[in-house]
Amino acid sequence: MKIKRQAAAFLAAAMAFTSMGLGAQSNKALAADKTAADYSYTITPLLSPFNQYFFVKTANPDPMSFRFVDKTTVYGENGACGSLNINYDSWDEEMVIYADVDYEDESTGRVNGGYIFTGSNTDGGDVTLQYKKTITYSEYSQLKQAGESANIGEITKTTSSSSSGNVGSKTYYIDGYYKWEDTGVKVKLPKLSSGLDYLVDTYAVKDSFFDNMNAVQSGFSSVCLYSGSFIRGELYKSGKYWSMSTSPHVDQTFYIQSPYSRKDNESLFATALYPYRYDSLGFPSMMSSVAKKLSSEATVEWSSSNHYTVNVTYNGETKAYGGQGNGKGQAVTKDDILHTFTFDKNDLSYDLTKAKALLTDYAKLSIPDDVPEEDRLTWKSIWDRVGDGAWVRLTGITSVFGGQSGAYSYLYQKGDGSYFYTDSAGSNGAEIYWSGNLGYASDTWVDGRYVDKYECYVPGAKFDDHPTSSIIMRNFTFPDVTYQRKYNYDTRTYEYTDVKVTESKKNVLFRYDSTLELWTPDSSAFKSGTYFSAIKAIYDAGALDKKYYDMMTLTESEARAAADKNTDIIPQSGYIYNATAMPGTPFNVLSGDVNSDGKVNIADVIRLQQNLAGWKVTIDSYNADVNKDGKINIADVIRIQQHLAGWKVELK
Repeated sequence: MKIKRQAAAFLAAAMAFTSMGLGAQSNKALAADKTAADYSYTITPLLSPFNQYFFVKTANPDPMSFRFVDKTTVYGENGACGSLNINYDSWDEEMVIYADVDYEDESTGRVNGGYIFTGSNTDGGDVTLQYKKTITYSEYSQLKQAGESANIGEITKTTSSSSSGNVGSKTYYIDGYYKWEDTGVKVKLPKLSSGLDYLVDTYAVKDSFFDNMNAVQSGFSSVCLYSGSFIRGELYKSGKYWSMSTSPHVDQTFYIQSPYSRKDNESLFATALYPYRYDSLGFPSMMSSVAKKLSSEATVEWSSSNHYTVNVTYNGETKAYGGQGNGKGQAVTKDDILHTFTFDKNDLSYDLTKAKALLTDYAKLSIPDDVPEEDRLTWKSIWDRVGDGAWVRLTGITSVFGGQSGAYSYLYQKGDGSYFYTDSAGSNGAEIYWSGNLGYASDTWVDGRYVDKYECYVPGAKFDDHPTSSIIMRNFTFPDVTYQRKYNYDTRTYEYTDVKVTESKKNVLFRYDSTLELWTPDSSAFKSGTYFSAIKAIYDAGALDKKYYDMMTLTESEARAAADKNTDIIPQSGYIYNATAMPGTPFNVLSGDVNSDGKVNIADVIRLQQNLAGWKVTIDSYNADVNKDGKINIADVIRIQQHLAGWKVELK
C-alpha cells in the first residue's frame, strides 16, 4: 500500500470539521475465517462534539476492509448515510500520513492499536459495521444504475508511477469491484454535531434573527483561525524569475509571486483536527449557511465591493456579515513539532480550547526563512522602475482556484518611496493597498485603454460602457495654483489672496464628480496644502482666470476623446513582471524582436533557437510568438527566417 504525506491544507476555505468521544462494544465471531465482524472495536471521537475525526481501536489488521455507517443521520441528504472510514485518499489511493502522529505501521496507518477514521456526516447514535465484499462487474453495474454509488467501488492497482518535483503521475488498472455489506454489529455513539450546527446551537440563543446572526458572528470570530501550520518540504526553484500578479478579488490589487516551490510537504494532525479554519471566502460562506439555518426566508448575496462579506436580508432588512479567521499558520520544520499524537488518554480528550492553543503555539514559532534573498522582487524595486508611469506585463489571476492569463496593468510612482514598510517578497502587498507609494490604475482610462476594477487592461472596452470611470492624462499641461488664504470670522468664509499660476507637464489622475458633471483632478495632482475645492472657490470668486479652471477639468467630450482611442491596441512598451524574463526587463511590441533590442534580425533567430534548445537565455515571449498561436516553437523560428529572407509572411 502506497503512503501519502498529504500537503497541508493551508487555505482555510477547505472546511475541516472535526470530532469527539464515544463508547465501545464487543462483537461475536460470525464465521470460521476471520472477517471484519470477528474483531472488537472501540470508537472515540477526537474533538468533542464534532463529527469528523475518530480513533478506532481494533485488532483488525486491514483498515480498508471495514467502515461504519450512520443510516439515520440528520446530515444524510436524499437518504444518504453518514460513514466513518479510514483516513485514506481514495483519489490517489494512498494512506494519509501526518508528521505529528506516532505510527505503529505507516503502511496501514495503524496508531496505538487502532486507526484514525474520518467522518463528518454522522450525528451520533447507532452506527453499523460494514465489510468490503467482492462482487462481479455485472453486480457493480446494476448497483451503480440503482443509485448505490456511495456503497460500491472499484479495486485498482498501480502499474507505474513517475514524479517531477512535487507533481506526480500514476497509471492504474481495475482489478475488481466491491460493495459495502452490513454486519450485525452496531456501535452507539454520543450525540455529534457539524461545525455549522455547533455555532448555531452554542451562540444563536437570542430572540431575533439579526441578534442571533450577530451573536454567531462574534462567537465564530472568537474561535476561528485563518489557517493551520504544516511541515515544510524541500525548497526548489520551479520557475526562473520572481513575478507580480493581480488579485482575483475586487478589493485587492497585486501580489509578488515567488519562483520557489516545495515538494514533500507534510500535514500536521494538529491542523486537520481543528474544525474552524476559514479564510476570507470560507468565513462569509459559513455565515451564509448560518443565515439559512436560522431562517429559510433569509436571502444571501455576496458583496460587490468586498470579497470577504455577504449581505444577508431578512424581513426587508439587510446587514453585512463576514471577515476571516484570526492569525495565520506557517511552514515549520520537523524539529519544531510541539506535540506528537500517540492517542493515549490525553489525545482522546481534546476540546476546542486545547486544539486552538496548540495551533496558536505553532503560529508563534520563529521559523527562519530559507528562501534565497538573491534577486528577490520587492515593491520598492517596482516603484523605482515604473517611474512616473508605465505599462507592465504581469500575470492575471482569473480565479481564486488558480486560473491565470496574460495581463497588462498601469503603475506609477506615488509619494516619495518612504512607506514600503514591508518591502519583501513575503509581504501581502499591504504597502500598496493602504495609501502606499505605488499607484495603479483601476476602473480608469489610460492612453486610450480601459483598465478594469481588477487592475487589468480590457481590449475592446468602449467609453459608453464606462462613462464615469477615472482618466489618467499623461504629459498633461496642468496649472499649478498657489495662494494665501485667511478665514473671515464675520462672513465665515475663506478669503484668498496672492493667487499665482505656473504651468507644468505632468501625469494627472482625473476622477468623475457627479455634482459638477465634470472630471476633476485627484489630490495627488496638487502641491501640498492645495485642494481642488479651494481652486474652485478662487475661481467662483473671480480671482482665477477661466482658462486655468478649464485646464484642470475635463468635460464629457474631452473625456470621450481621451478614452477609447487605443482600445484594441495592446500597450506597446513597458516592463515585464510575468515571470518570462528578469523582473523589470523593458518590452517593446515588435513581433520577431525576440531579444528586445528594437530590431528584428538574425540575432533574434539565434536567441529563439537557443531558448528552444534549453539555453538559459531570456526572450520576449509576446514578440517571439510571431504566428500568435499561443505557443513558442520551431514554427516561429521558421517564420522569422522567412521574413528576413524576404518572403511575404506576416509577423503578427
